[in-house]
Amino acid sequence: FRRRFPRLSHQGVVGYVVIEQKDTLRRLLRIQSDFGTECLVALPRSQTLSDGAVLLLEEDRAIVVRLTAEE
Repeated sequence: FRRRFPRLSHQGVVGYVVIEQKDTLRRLLRIQSDFGTECLVALPRSQTLSDGAVLLLEEDRAIVVRLTAEE
């Protein structure tokens, strides 16, 4: 991860999904990345999403969570 992620970021192939803070409590989310990739996220009850969470890490791309600021 430490080697792969900076390389992917530099290549511009890291996509982001923006999630509202209130949606971090949901167990099932259907969201779209800024690159247009449709993502279905299913979390066990023991886990939650946080800012910077990596949803996908492959050789040629990654998808990372960005949380909106609370009002």
